[in-house]
Amino acid sequence: FPTGTVLAPNEFRVVFADNHPEYNTGTVLHAGFNIGASNGAVVLSQNGRILDYLSYSNMQAGQSFGSYPDGQLFDRQIFYYASPGTSNNPAPVPVAINEWMASNTRTLVDPATGRYDDWFELYNFGTGPVDLSGYYLTDDPATPKKWKVPNGVLLPAHGYLLVWADNDATPGGTNYAGGALHSSFQLAKSGDRVAMYSPGGVPVDILTFGAQTSDVSQGRFPDGNVAGPVVSMNTPTPGTTNIGQGNLHAPVLAAVPNQFIHLGATLHLTLTASDADSPAQHLTYSLNAAPFEASLDPNSGAFTWNSTGASPGTNTVIVSVSDDGTPILSDQKTFSIIVVPKPTVSASNVAAGAFQLNWTAISGVTYRVQWRSDLVTGSWQDLAGDITSTGESASTSISIDNAGQKFFRIIEVQ
Repeated sequence: FPTGTVLAPNEFRVVFADNHPEYNTGTVLHAGFNIGASNGAVVLSQNGRILDYLSYSNMQAGQSFGSYPDGQLFDRQIFYYASPGTSNNPAPVPVAINEWMASNTRTLVDPATGRYDDWFELYNFGTGPVDLSGYYLTDDPATPKKWKVPNGVLLPAHGYLLVWADNDATPGGTNYAGGALHSSFQLAKSGDRVAMYSPGGVPVDILTFGAQTSDVSQGRFPDGNVAGPVVSMNTPTPGTTNIGQGNLHAPVLAAVPNQFIHLGATLHLTLTASDADSPAQHLTYSLNAAPFEASLDPNSGAFTWNSTGASPGTNTVIVSVSDDGTPILSDQKTFSIIVVPKPTVSASNVAAGAFQLNWTAISGVTYRVQWRSDLVTGSWQDLAGDITSTGESASTSISIDNAGQKFFRIIEVQ
């Protein structure tokens, strides 16, 4: 170091290893040597006494190597994000626990054991290779250093790495057998956790999953999207792109009973459906057959039809619901809309002080009787008590007073 070089407490100083010490100016330092691109060492000494040193290997372009936390001398690591002149950045490397199967009974044979073992997959969603040497995998975040990835495991950009959760860390004497890792733990079908940590104990990815279905994998979609949905895949994809929204169950459309309406009335009803897949899929409703001018909201399932232009009779409606899985699955239901003539109204049993108002009706429909004293001014007033028909006719008794003429009407209560 040039005479007078001072490093203040908690200060960082960059030294360019470019073999050009003549470029030294003030605090900008240039060492009189180069260091190896992938392997090498750096030593700090004074009067022949070594104060500190580090050795590195398997480095890739754009990576750095050092201590975390700053100044820690015993467990150094490769950093995906270089941070010259400031605190070392232990930000997780771009690696995700991308797909997993906790109940493998017939899908994939572990070549090192000959068994159908649990497995999970690591995926590098970054643009450069990641050296996983010294990283840790665990099924218990309380024990982050449960199993250490051996040296020399390099995960290329957009590459996949299979990890057998077979509780056999060294099958055949190596834990990197057949191009796959073999961890010292297994996965639980009832639900479990898998986590990855950097050599310095910084979490890279922590995954928690619920109860699993045998021979159905789950994974991120798209690959590496740790903030996105977890999807089920009845066609597992270890070592390649996740296929997306797995589809184990077709949606179920609730049955719609036959509908009866008076000619000229508007029918409103809402279809409902369910889907057992998790996470929940988006369901879309559609009309396969319906009377003219009927409409169905594809998202809410709200069905509407005004029968003004129709004729009395039976109209067939076929509705369906589809999910957005792969492949797309659907369900279909058929119901009828029976249009009956407009109601007819009559009066009977006229007696002192009262009479009975009668009308043709639809069973189960609720009606309301209203009145007004003239048809020009004023507004319709409700008679107390709505009437729900139990058959093809309905009636109500109306008192007669001395208030002059009255007009009556009957409306359906929606």
